[in-house]
Amino acid sequence: MNPTAWPRRCAGALLALWLSCWNRETPLLTKAIGLFVVAYAASPVDWTLDVLPMPAYLDDLVLLAALSWLALRMLPRGVWKECRTRSDDWIGVCIGWLDRASAALMLVFALSAVAGWLWLWFAAWSER
Repeated sequence: MNPTAWPRRCAGALLALWLSCWNRETPLLTKAIGLFVVAYAASPVDWTLDVLPMPAYLDDLVLLAALSWLALRMLPRGVWKECRTRSDDWIGVCIGWLDRASAALMLVFALSAVAGWLWLWFAAWSER
C-alpha cells in the first residue's frame, strides 16, 4: 500500500471542490460552502476554540467531513465529474515535479545538518 495515496486523493478532492466553485453551473450556496471547506482545510489557523486536544481534532474532522459531504451532494453530477477529471490531470502533472522538489529539499536539509555538525565539531576542536 502506498503511504502517499490517501493524502493525494484528499488533495485531489479538495482541488476538484475548488475547481467546482468556479464552474458556472454550480449553485451559489454550494460555491460558498465549497470555498469555506477549501479555505478551512488549507488554513494553518484553527477557527474553532480548542480547549482539549483530542476533541479539537475531532471537531475539525467532523466539520470538514460534514461540509464536504453537503457541498458534494449539492453539486450537479456533471460538474463534479468534470472537475474531478481536471484535478486528477493537474495532480498527475505536478506529482513528478513535487517528488523531485521534495527530494531536493530533503537533500538540502540533510547537507545543512551535516555541515552544521561539522562546523560545531571543528569549532570545538579548534578551541582545544
